[in-house]
Amino acid sequence: MNKKAKYSDIIYLLFFAWLIGVTIVNYLTYNYTISINAYAGFLGWIIVIILKFRDNNKSRYGVITLLILAVFNIISFTSESISFGLANTFWVGNLYFDYPGINPVILLLVIIYLLINWKFIKPLYQRFFTPSDEEFMKEYNKKVDFYYNKFSDYNDGEFTTVVSDIKDYPVEAQQAINKIAAEKAKYVL
Repeated sequence: MNKKAKYSDIIYLLFFAWLIGVTIVNYLTYNYTISINAYAGFLGWIIVIILKFRDNNKSRYGVITLLILAVFNIISFTSESISFGLANTFWVGNLYFDYPGINPVILLLVIIYLLINWKFIKPLYQRFFTPSDEEFMKEYNKKVDFYYNKFSDYNDGEFTTVVSDIKDYPVEAQQAINKIAAEKAKYVL
């Protein structure tokens, strides 16, 4: 982990600690009510701090998880609810739960975190949101087979037109056209 990424995680965790501290002071001094979201945020922060001391590399996933949960107001680090749209709460006795929404402050922090840690985030994103090589090849071959079946039914005049316009077709179609052309060349000889 490079220094910039290491320090960004520490800065984010310290910022969350400051927000938690302000929330606790508000609770003790001004009798603010702390939401269930905030309690969940406090617990999540403690878990990430423990991870930071035990395994520094896994704590990065914890910071990312905290940010994602906080951007949707599933967890919070403050006694105030900040979100786009309606800020609905659900009360259970003396406790309340803020319904999920988009927290603009945390969203800005997430964008900054992504920019700082792009070298770490990019492979993580690709692992979860892009297909594996095997899945890619399976889909590629499926498309080639589709075009092969489509162009196999063409008569010689139509196929000649397709061959002359080969550059206008996607790569999968080009491969199918070349395969059919090679097969037709075998039968001509």
